[in-house]
Order: sequence, then structure tokens, then C-alpha cells
Amino acid sequence: MSSCCPKGSLGHLAPSESYVQKGTVVRVQDLDLYVVGSGETAVIVVYDIFGFNGGRVRQVCDSLAEQGHTVVLPDFYRGEAWDPANFPPPSFPDLIAWIQRVGGWDAVTKPDVVERVVPFLRNEKKITGKIGIIGFCWGASVAVASSQFEGLVHAVAGIHPSFVDEKLVSEATCPQLFCPAGNDAPTDPLKAVLDQKPFGDRCVYHPFPDMLHGWSVRGDLNDPTVARDVALVFDLVFSFFDKELKN
Repeated sequence: MSSCCPKGSLGHLAPSESYVQKGTVVRVQDLDLYVVGSGETAVIVVYDIFGFNGGRVRQVCDSLAEQGHTVVLPDFYRGEAWDPANFPPPSFPDLIAWIQRVGGWDAVTKPDVVERVVPFLRNEKKITGKIGIIGFCWGASVAVASSQFEGLVHAVAGIHPSFVDEKLVSEATCPQLFCPAGNDAPTDPLKAVLDQKPFGDRCVYHPFPDMLHGWSVRGDLNDPTVARDVALVFDLVFSFFDKELKN
């Protein structure tokens, strides 16, 4: 299992001041959602430790919407993202304590996904098609965990995933895409488990050995190698969701 923010991980990237976001923020009970797009299929985006407007995460949402999906980015942390000035985290226990407080699965993210986000998509946005979910870093563990409920989500993508292990994927009920960076844990143990699933041959594993953890939403696009692999990883994501959600 890859822990959050392995050595060499990229730090916080401030959102672009010149980029014009295409979505709007709505509130469902006490949960803010960045919402964009109007497709019959939907994608839930789960951010990394830098939260609701960190790096290029909203640009990712807008790009997914351009592929024909309705997209929601929930603010699970409710405004309490990790402080960029405190990165790398001073200790792993400090990081875990913070995650459990603002984004623990049982107390926060499971009820948010099951009781707020998916009902919002089905009832308010009138989504009749399939729902995918993509997570970055810590968010990948939320994405995979959400797939334990048969029919809740229909495809999972984990980009430079953290806290995703064999036990977690053993509970998955739908195809998975994993794209680790060069300093992330290898996905071979996950593949060994998922290969036993009836959808195992639809899972995709594409490592990015030249990249550092965080590159997809926090990497420097002025670096041509980073720009190349950012383009490639989202091509993979778009194709994966097209195949699994639109067919």
C-alpha cells in the first residue's frame, strides 16, 4: 500500500489565476459541491489533501464535463484542507489524525457519498446513467471504498493512489483504473486480487515511472515531460470512463 505523500511528493500548487472555472458551487445540507456539466452519466471527483480548490482539480472537473458527464467535486474537508505551509507533513501520525478528523471513511466520506452526493446526482441532477468516481492521492482510497456497494458507482479511477491495499480492492464491485507515479507503491498486489473478480479483465494499470506523486494535478506543465504525462493520464481516464459508463 502506498501511504499518503511518499518521499519526493510534489507540494501544493495554487490554482491558476487566469483559468476561468466553468462550474458553480452548490450546498447539499452542510456539504459544498463544485458542479459542472449536464450529461446523463456522472463522475464524482475526490481531491487530494490540498482540498476543494487545490492545484488543477477544478480544471479536471471541467475537462470531465467536456467529455459529456455531469461532474461533482464534494468538499469533504468542509474548508479544512491541509495547510500547504505544513508540507511535507511533520509526521505520519499527524497526517492520519487529520485525515480521520476531516475525511474519515466511516464518520465523514461514506455518509457523504452514500447519503448526500449520489442522491444529489440521482434526485436533483436526474442522472439516469452510470456513475464513476476518480480520486487523487488520499482520494483514491475514498473512490475504491465507494465501490464496495453494488451499483452505487460503476467505475473507479485512482491517480497516484494512497491508502489503497489488497483488502480495500477485495471489496470492489466494479472495474478499476490505477495510475501510480514512480514513487508510489506498485499495483501488482492490487492486480493479483482484482484479477480474481468477474470484471478483472476490465481493470487497467498504467504506471508513470517518470512522475512524482501528485503530478497529475500539481505538476509543472512547463516541464514537457510532466505535460506529456498529464495529457496521457487524462486520456486514459477519459477513455476508461467512456467505456465503463457510456456502454
